[in-house]
Amino acid sequence: MSFLYPWVFWFSSLIAIPIIIHLFYFRRYKVVLFSNNAMLDNVIKQSKSQQRIRNLIILFLRILFILSLVFAFAQPFIAKNESSDTNFEKVWALYIDNSFSMSQEGEKMSLLDESKSKAIAMLQSLPPTTRYLICYHGMNISASRFYTSEEAQQKINEIKPSSVVLTWNDVFDIFERAKTSLSLSSLFEYAFFTDGQKYAVDYKKWEKRNVKLMLFLAKGASLSNLSIDSIWVEQPNHVMGKNEKITANIHNFGKDDLNNIPVQLFINDTLKSVASLNIKSERSENVVFNFTNLRAGWISGKIEISDFPVVFDNKYYFTYPVYKKINVAVLGKENIEHFKAFFDADSSIQASYFLNDNFAFNSINLYQVVVVNQLKAISSGMWNSLKTFVSKGGTVLIIPNNDWDIAAINPFLKDLGCVYAKSDTIKLDMQIPSMEQDFFSEMFTKKEERAKMPWARNTFIPEAYSSRFDVLLQFENKKNAAIRIFKDKGQWYVLGFSLNPKNSSFLSHPLFVAMIHRIIQLAVPNSSLYYTISQNTTIHIPTDSAVSEKGLQFFNPKTKQSFIPIQQNLFNECIISLKEAQIEDGFYDVISDNTRLAGVALNYNRKESEMNFYNEDELIQLLNEKGIKTTIISTSNTDEIKATVQYQKKGLVLWKWFVLGALFFLLTEMAVIRFWKV
Repeated sequence: MSFLYPWVFWFSSLIAIPIIIHLFYFRRYKVVLFSNNAMLDNVIKQSKSQQRIRNLIILFLRILFILSLVFAFAQPFIAKNESSDTNFEKVWALYIDNSFSMSQEGEKMSLLDESKSKAIAMLQSLPPTTRYLICYHGMNISASRFYTSEEAQQKINEIKPSSVVLTWNDVFDIFERAKTSLSLSSLFEYAFFTDGQKYAVDYKKWEKRNVKLMLFLAKGASLSNLSIDSIWVEQPNHVMGKNEKITANIHNFGKDDLNNIPVQLFINDTLKSVASLNIKSERSENVVFNFTNLRAGWISGKIEISDFPVVFDNKYYFTYPVYKKINVAVLGKENIEHFKAFFDADSSIQASYFLNDNFAFNSINLYQVVVVNQLKAISSGMWNSLKTFVSKGGTVLIIPNNDWDIAAINPFLKDLGCVYAKSDTIKLDMQIPSMEQDFFSEMFTKKEERAKMPWARNTFIPEAYSSRFDVLLQFENKKNAAIRIFKDKGQWYVLGFSLNPKNSSFLSHPLFVAMIHRIIQLAVPNSSLYYTISQNTTIHIPTDSAVSEKGLQFFNPKTKQSFIPIQQNLFNECIISLKEAQIEDGFYDVISDNTRLAGVALNYNRKESEMNFYNEDELIQLLNEKGIKTTIISTSNTDEIKATVQYQKKGLVLWKWFVLGALFFLLTEMAVIRFWKV
């Protein structure tokens, strides 16, 4: 038998109190008046003998009563086996699952509140000298610090539901890193408070571990759930007055078919459209909305369904910028009628036409695309303006002139990482080397192997040695006909042929319209529709000027709350890292010096949408396969948890028996005093 608090035995000296009482109180003489002393001799002898026995029994019962209480407070136990650890000043690694699935209701409260109550009951059943590591979703600090029992209980009470996703393998890794950083030489024991949701129990990634795990399993119900999984738009950029098409993918995780489910689209807090959804069990369906962008600026959109009791995935937020026009500057008059015919037919494009000497390069930032159209020469001033324009995100299309002197042009092109090779007078057909690259994405409805392609002669061959470039068109001799070079934040398109009809059929070929349209389409900054909230999310915000000393702020128009995220300023760009633990989904304005730079939509991760859970037997089997000795505790009663934890860690707990013994000795003493009269 061992004792949890052996120092309590110092209180056994209290047995001196009944001994002192026995020596002084029971030895007092009593005066008894009696008429005939002759009859007292035998009575006195018998009375003294019985009184001595009675007093000794009372003394013995009082000593046993005090010793029983001392033993009870020392908390004796019998170890379960010889290998049981009697040194309880150890480290426990606690994982509190505060994911969204733990927000569902249990027997009397949410599963998270039940788990927090279980965790506190466990801590109260262990010695106060025990140290703890704590891990939970959305921690602001590392798990690499020790908590005392009191600190751990306070921390557990502060834990709230979080959108951050953690798997069990992540938790094991977090504790292993904490063990290394804290230089723990011995193995600590784990205690997991979770519902065993299947996506999180990524057992295939676990390493074999010779550890013990006490699993407090919260019994979550496998609920039916309807979730908006993702959304996307048809066009990468958005212009005022143009039709917009947005698609939402909705998944039914339930076992029943659902009919006539309303799906709502909100634009700038206004209900724009309502669709009706019929979806079969365990299937997904797409819902398409069509609407028109009626104003320029940032659009805040939301697609929403109504589904209970799982509600965190019922809304999907998105934002995008709408431009009044896409401004294009065409420098040069060659074949200008073809450009006018194309641009004037598209109301979303505002084209301006200039000769080389009448374009004000200080206003170049008013345009998204600049077309260098077969100019006879390029000056160094023009080239420097074009380079600055591209570095800030602009797009330049270079169409060569047949009279160009390659030796004069190549010094400029070397800045881009390319040069023109010697011209070729042979007539060559063109071809698309790869239809898989993003430039041609969704450009063609089908691929024709024998489609007639444009031709060109008197060509300049653009040879690129930049680390970032695409070959858009090739001649039949595998030489480059058109390339795209990514430079800084913008793009250069360099053609290897002029548009003179005598030297090329490109102007009259449908590929001219398709490629010019795609170049303009990709020139508009393509901001992300939305971001998923996680500790690894990064957001790139273009900035035309230096960010203020305060940095960029995230402002939530709904809650009127703002915060300054972790950020890094680069050239004309600010990279924001979302490390906050309790960020809500919704719309956020990115603000610098009270100026709105951009809109950002944040959505919760959808991994928890499938509400399926492992049962006790399945979890024990999975854990045992990895060498993890597991004890599952399913009860929610705190007294039962304390008793179970104590038994699991200490074996057979005996303090209750000593409390009963103390009560027995007290009642026996009272009975002796009351009924044994001497």
